[in-house]
Amino acid sequence: MKSETSKVFVLKISGSIEDTINQVFDQLGGISKFIPPGKIIIKLNGVHFTKFSYTDPLVLDAVLKVLIKNGADPTKIFVIENCTSGLFTRFVFKLTGFDEVCKKNGVNIIYMDEGSTKKIKLGKEKYDVEISKFAYDELINPENRKNNIYIEIPKLKTHWCTKITLGIKLQLGMLRDESKALRHHYYHEQRLIDIFEVFKPDLCIVDGINGVAVGPCPPQNPDILPDYIFNYNLIIAGTDIVAVDAVGAKLLGLKNLEVPTTKIAHDRELGIGDINKIEIITIPQMDIDSLVQKVPWELRRIFPDNVDIIYGNELACYEGCVGLTLVYLEELTLENPSLKKSASFTLIFGKGFDKKSLINLKEPVCLMGTCCVNEIGDFIKSKYEKVYEAKSCANLGQYCNLLLKVMQINPLSQIPTDKIPLPELLWSYILAKLNKLDASLPELPSENEILDLVASNLNVFSKQTLQDPKFKNTIEILMASPNENIRASTIKIAINMANYLNSNYLEIVRNSLYDDSKKVIKSLLKELFKIGRKNLNIIKELKSYIEKINQLNKDESIKKQCTKVLKLLN
Repeated sequence: MKSETSKVFVLKISGSIEDTINQVFDQLGGISKFIPPGKIIIKLNGVHFTKFSYTDPLVLDAVLKVLIKNGADPTKIFVIENCTSGLFTRFVFKLTGFDEVCKKNGVNIIYMDEGSTKKIKLGKEKYDVEISKFAYDELINPENRKNNIYIEIPKLKTHWCTKITLGIKLQLGMLRDESKALRHHYYHEQRLIDIFEVFKPDLCIVDGINGVAVGPCPPQNPDILPDYIFNYNLIIAGTDIVAVDAVGAKLLGLKNLEVPTTKIAHDRELGIGDINKIEIITIPQMDIDSLVQKVPWELRRIFPDNVDIIYGNELACYEGCVGLTLVYLEELTLENPSLKKSASFTLIFGKGFDKKSLINLKEPVCLMGTCCVNEIGDFIKSKYEKVYEAKSCANLGQYCNLLLKVMQINPLSQIPTDKIPLPELLWSYILAKLNKLDASLPELPSENEILDLVASNLNVFSKQTLQDPKFKNTIEILMASPNENIRASTIKIAINMANYLNSNYLEIVRNSLYDDSKKVIKSLLKELFKIGRKNLNIIKELKSYIEKINQLNKDESIKKQCTKVLKLLN
């Protein structure tokens, strides 16, 4: 520990957020300390797309503007995140507007659930976890780390599992999904400090515009959402992240060292967690106690009336399968009030069961996590017809998918398409998959089904998306796929884009007429016929190629389709 005391700044937002961020850097000794010869890495809280769950984009925008106006090169600024398991970050950035903020400021985005990975070891036991290679290269590799600055921008929130989620817990996003699930049980708080020990930010700037209850995501039901949102209108900042967490906990109404992660980090001498040893500087001068609000962190435990919950005598870990399931169950119940009466099933957690107590259970029976699946899975399946198993420990994607099934909720219905049309949102999934997305997602439509949806709904896409060279590049990559179903669906997009932008996509369509797959050629010809009835120009452009295919191809169904398309010109 470098010193016996730490300073944390609590600033009231009285003017613009940008002005307040300027004040933060002034109090910290000047912004030049945070503009390095290397890169500036900025991690925010992009856990989910639900309102109030994520760092306010206005705060990110203000931080970026202040850095750039003071000489930081935007091409050397990287905004990074890996959202919660069961989602993917590119999707969250699109819905929250983070991607637009980054584009407008000319900075880079790193989606850390995509791309290359690297294994590192954590804790005294030196257990393996997998992280983004970018995070390793820039925040661990000593040659790069010494030249880089790492700034984090968490949201002021309490949390069902860790009581708060601020600067320390934000580092969980450094892990890829499979590693996030590892030890997400009774060891969870210790593991968070293991991660924090490796990824200690240089500066923490907390978005304290609101304090949010029972994070990570407040229910979006407008009737109850105000119960979860507390007005603070603050920015909290400091270079000792443990101290910032301690002050954040105080403001959220928690006692000194009540938060396990703060206490563990304090005991490991990773920072000052004792509020009595922290110098809290308020700007303007305020009584810090007057800013404290009691923000709830525990679940209300509002579940459907007809759901039974059974716990084994051992290892029903609240930090793992229990809490991860119940927090989502509560959120679904609060957002869909009709489920309070209609949903009916049994949830089972842990191990150490008396099998006599597992008779006459309410079906479907859901076995949540490795412990109960291994111990009583065969027994339950021998007694009941409707059984669901989540076979992994702390796999939020699996738990979400299971609950959506038994509660008969379409996963796509949970997406706020009032913000961005569904086809355009699902296109981000295709992009992420091409960039080696690794995420424990609920079940989505197949890739070719998504591509068919995109092809038939290009009119809902923004012109900016369609005219982006990356869009065409993605089509070309998909057309090189070894999967003929992917190619057959993608060619529909290419034809529609050729109709929209003409020559830019015609080459892709021409090449596809010589595809080895009959399915691809048939898909192409059927789509051409559909479009040709409204616009003959594209048929005229391709006439000679279609005639050649008609002559050379021996498949009668293809020849018949070629003739049908060419007749449109008569």
